[in-house]
Amino acid sequence: MAKTVIVCGKLFDGVSDTIRGPAEILIEDADIAEVSNSVGRPDGAKVVDLSDRTVSPGFIDTHVHHCIDGLNLARQTLRCSPAKALAGLYYAQQYMRYGFTTLRDMGTLDPEWPTINLRDAIDSGIARGPRIIVAPHMISATAGHGDMQGMFPCRCHMGLSRVADSPARIRARPHGARLRRQLDQDHEHRRIHELRRRSGQSDLVRG
Repeated sequence: MAKTVIVCGKLFDGVSDTIRGPAEILIEDADIAEVSNSVGRPDGAKVVDLSDRTVSPGFIDTHVHHCIDGLNLARQTLRCSPAKALAGLYYAQQYMRYGFTTLRDMGTLDPEWPTINLRDAIDSGIARGPRIIVAPHMISATAGHGDMQGMFPCRCHMGLSRVADSPARIRARPHGARLRRQLDQDHEHRRIHELRRRSGQSDLVRG
């Protein structure tokens, strides 16, 4: 079992509304085993000295678009999917540098689903980045900000964005079955997050 001791100058644990410290964190494999003023030095443990830093749980952003350039939307949407995936990786890594360890991507406007490939590359260890939860295609109310009807005539048939104005219409969408699976996966992610929170497991970032 790999063990790591993080020496924190200050610690915000996300439970208390105050910053404590100095403090130490013992990590066993990928799990937080102990947080206290001193966790000792287990045999073979790697020590990370952040005594001049403040350590906190990783941040979560629940609405991002890795592969959409909102300032240049029409031209960007016509770029190839690999170019968007590479740009998405850059932005995901920037988020991680800023302390975000979980991101929820809310749509790509791309028929090839580059954020799915980006998520899988990170999950498999091919690329470094934060945990990404993906809703690949947009569903919007009529005239909502995700309603792209008529904006990209050459791609409207690809289903880059779907309009639905009621729960029944959402369920009736051609991708409704896939959406339901995504909702089930989101529910599972929330359940796992709650279990991790209750057991004291958390991603940590330094600041």
